[in-house]
Amino acid sequence: MRFGWGKPTPINPWNLRIGARPGLAVVSIAGPISNILTAVIFSIPFYIGVLTLGDPGFVPQMFTIIVFLNVVLALFNLLPIAPLDGFKIAVGVLPHDMALAVQRTEPYGYAILLGVIAADIFLDLGILNFILGPVSNAIIRVIWAPMIG
Repeated sequence: MRFGWGKPTPINPWNLRIGARPGLAVVSIAGPISNILTAVIFSIPFYIGVLTLGDPGFVPQMFTIIVFLNVVLALFNLLPIAPLDGFKIAVGVLPHDMALAVQRTEPYGYAILLGVIAADIFLDLGILNFILGPVSNAIIRVIWAPMIG
């Protein structure tokens, strides 16, 4: 069962120079970093004045959406729930005993993830907004800061 369109990239953690657990964490952080870099790149036209925040045109609105979605996707992907990258990062950086405890949740990861998403959609609990909202707002404020004063 796959969620969304993401497909895990097969890697052999034993081939990583810094060791299997920390190496897997380093490899896993690449996805969220690429999302943040994409957000920063799509904000450049606003920085240099080619586009203006709040313009009603298609391009400024699309670039704003791309920035926002990439920040949210980066943070969502950092949640320590299997199969998200945050799970592998947590397993890679936590002390061994804690990493084993987190690793035991892996078989239930899809159910936990779908349960959280379903609770947000159908029960309007706002779990994801509670977890991701303040951090995503802070990151977006940092990205947009030069343009909003």
